[in-house]
Amino acid sequence: MFHPNTEQDEIKIGFAFATAAALVVNCPLALGQEWDNDGGGNIFCEPVPAPQSVNIGDGSTVNLSTLNVRGDQMPVADPTPPQAGSLGTFRTDVASATSQSWTMQRDVLEIGKVWNESIQLAFHVQSFEPRDDGQDRYSGLMLHNETRPDWSGMWIMNDGPPTGGRAFPDPLQTLNAVGYAGLGFIPAMRNTGLVDLAGPWSRFHLFHNVSGTRPLFAHRPQMRNGITLTGNSDHAYVGQWFDQGTDGSDPEVDDNSNLVFATSDDELTDGTAHHWDNMSFRFFSDLSGADGPASTPRQVAGLRRSASHLGCPAHALGFFQVRFSNRGSAPPPFQQVPCAPSFNTPPFITPHQNTRNRVYALSRGLSSLALVLTTAAAPLLTTWA
Repeated sequence: MFHPNTEQDEIKIGFAFATAAALVVNCPLALGQEWDNDGGGNIFCEPVPAPQSVNIGDGSTVNLSTLNVRGDQMPVADPTPPQAGSLGTFRTDVASATSQSWTMQRDVLEIGKVWNESIQLAFHVQSFEPRDDGQDRYSGLMLHNETRPDWSGMWIMNDGPPTGGRAFPDPLQTLNAVGYAGLGFIPAMRNTGLVDLAGPWSRFHLFHNVSGTRPLFAHRPQMRNGITLTGNSDHAYVGQWFDQGTDGSDPEVDDNSNLVFATSDDELTDGTAHHWDNMSFRFFSDLSGADGPASTPRQVAGLRRSASHLGCPAHALGFFQVRFSNRGSAPPPFQQVPCAPSFNTPPFITPHQNTRNRVYALSRGLSSLALVLTTAAAPLLTTWA
């Protein structure tokens, strides 16, 4: 047992006993422990080794954590309550122009801090450890709710390429994260097997909770400063597309960028019977039915882009449709285009069999474009998935 040697030691012990009596600050007495002081200002429970917890309160919640504070048993009103009746259970203070932090350490690793700046007014929650490529350990800041295995939230990932040699299936599909964040279903971000990369694929990535087959095929290295969406075995990207050469491996060319709206699928369909994996722009009213097509679950006026090879696997075709649309499940049939060498010629114009107002743009690769315009007096009511 510690014995006081100085007046300062007696003051410290007196304060400790006063605190214990007034606030019921407990060492785990069941283990035969009690407060001690090393003479250097450190007050602790001993004998060691087996201290378990320190409890401020009535001692009814021992061994739930190293430090347990029952704010309701020593109620102090929060001077700036976030909600009426809030208690001020824990607080730290520093003087003006002083930074302070709370640290979480694991062995020699400084995992993270909560801290404030000395001059500015920002509040920081920061992850400090970089990615560990050698042991395939990712890092970053995770904010999430729920519990495993169905937890969801946000992951601000470590910078750099994927860890442990993980990669997309094609070597041209490189990824070098700088300030990337994912939002959504965390198992879709993390549980990726032994070789598949974990984490977001672009500056912001939305992960659906129904992942399906991960659409790794669709990623391109130019998909950086934008939003990636994955789920239901499909992929889309909206964002900037920088000039990085023909295969995306070169440095970015300054002032050369496009705004890209991209949807993806693992294979082109044959013909126009497949009404999904399209890109569409739509307007919605309520579901009362009073506004006609706008009051249906899926429909109204808009633009749709479809992709197909129309029986010619080597010919990738794109169709644009601009029209009013009514509820339904199938678009009108497209004009079938023959599979012939002459299809590699410059843009052509061909009539469409359907006699309603539409504009169709048929584009093939980077060189072929067909614009189809038909006009008639029939009502502007067609079907569209």
